[in-house]
Amino acid sequence: MSVGIFRAETPEGDYVLKLLPEEAFLDMYGHKILLQKHLSNFGLAPKIRNVYFKESLDELKAKFDQLSPHTNIGILMEEVDGTMIKQAFIEKGKIPNLSQLPRSPEFNHIVRSNLQSLEKALNDLEVSVLDAQMIITNSGEVKLIDFDFYEWSIDPIMRENRVEANFDNILELFP
Repeated sequence: MSVGIFRAETPEGDYVLKLLPEEAFLDMYGHKILLQKHLSNFGLAPKIRNVYFKESLDELKAKFDQLSPHTNIGILMEEVDGTMIKQAFIEKGKIPNLSQLPRSPEFNHIVRSNLQSLEKALNDLEVSVLDAQMIITNSGEVKLIDFDFYEWSIDPIMRENRVEANFDNILELFP
């Protein structure tokens, strides 16, 4: 299922609807935030300026052996040269070494398929992707843990110069 993010301006603020398989959450936030389905599938709900998604972070962290109880999860917003950069981040996640992964043709095929799916999901957001970091698990799953982007304007030239996610250099590691 592709991500579904909808924004509606109301007197109380902007509402962000995050669509997940078989569930949907409605949360109020004063700015448009784009959250990508792989982050949600990783079981993490970011804290946004003291507004939490429905489940508590402690409950979500308990589902993950990859994360220590001291891991910070959140949305960082910073201005860089007049552009607001939104960064979904997970600190101190344990990322396995490539040398520790079960490298086989079957495993490589699973990883490549998941990488291509994540690449498409990022590009479906139609934002300029600055940086993306991920975890590759022993089962071949690819989980996004860090994603920096900016939203381009409606200007046609800006749209033409949009930077898409490109994982070719990572795909080469899994022939």
